[in-house]
Amino acid sequence: MRLARPPHFRLKPLLLAIGLVAGGGSAHATSALGVAGGFNVFLFGNSNQTSDTQGRIAVGGNATFTNMPVGDLTYGSEPTLVVGGDLTYTNATLRPGSNIVVGGNASLGNLRLDGNLSAGGSVTLAPAGQINGNVTYGSNFGKTSSFTLNGSATQGSTTLPVDFAAARGELTALSAAQVDAADPTAGLQWGALMVNAGGAAPGSTSFFNVSADSFNHAYSGFSIFAPAGATVVINVAGSSLSMPNTGFSSAGGITLDHVLFNLYEATSLTFQGSAHGSFLAPLADVTAGWGGFNGTLIANSLSGAGGAASGLEFHVRDFGSGPNTLFSGGGLRDVTAAVPEPSSLALMVAGVGALGAQRRRRMAARARSLAA
Repeated sequence: MRLARPPHFRLKPLLLAIGLVAGGGSAHATSALGVAGGFNVFLFGNSNQTSDTQGRIAVGGNATFTNMPVGDLTYGSEPTLVVGGDLTYTNATLRPGSNIVVGGNASLGNLRLDGNLSAGGSVTLAPAGQINGNVTYGSNFGKTSSFTLNGSATQGSTTLPVDFAAARGELTALSAAQVDAADPTAGLQWGALMVNAGGAAPGSTSFFNVSADSFNHAYSGFSIFAPAGATVVINVAGSSLSMPNTGFSSAGGITLDHVLFNLYEATSLTFQGSAHGSFLAPLADVTAGWGGFNGTLIANSLSGAGGAASGLEFHVRDFGSGPNTLFSGGGLRDVTAAVPEPSSLALMVAGVGALGAQRRRRMAARARSLAA
């Protein structure tokens, strides 16, 4: 006889499950935006960009950057640019202390880097440029005489500081966990998407559901009302979304770093102009031509129309020089670990006990039979 697993029980050891429930422990793992929260742009796939990004960039696939500095307002020892695949980067100057880590091949031209470059594949430096730091390459290294390297070039291994596969799973689960059909719905009023969390307490988190139609047709702007310190999560349904080139306003004290648009179903997202707040869209291929993005973008890929380079400029400061815009809100819903419900657990324990008693009776009967 074999017991069927109760609902929501997925390979969790019985004793561990009993300990969690009986001890009053939590079966949830607390999450925010994880590793992606430290980046202005965090992508699992490819990126093709040609405009400034004030913060750090992480690209899981291949990246092509032209005429765009990265990390002008980012400081510290963390790499400014992380690319899981191949990197082609031309015509830019990066701030002093910037470091680049590439999992595949790196091709740099007409670029000044006052930091280190590490690539798991080959490194090509041409036709001109300057690196005031060291280069680590995995397979081959080559440079033209007009490209200056004021450091060493050493063959060695490269370890990516980001596990993109793990991050994809975690952030996709986090996105899905924010959605609850019982949350209030925010809709259009006079052509503007109105989100009113004015009754929320400072430090609390409010969740709103928004339809694809309301999001796509908010031609008169996006308006959010909430107190200072509060977080607002806007869960937008729909697989194909397009944010109009329109205005954004906030009132009540809420700041951009506490606004999160969660596009949990979107596989296609278009920015027709600027965007304000952070966007969690782990499944979406993003198309953006121009404008300013004030927040954190988490998506699958980024490019311009037809696969051309995107000219969307990314800021870690509101409108380029104001308060912080990277998401720092709290109170996101946890990603639930799969453990038994208390009622299911009680039934399972009773069943295991019954099996044990039955087995003991059979053993006793067998012993009496042998003795006779």
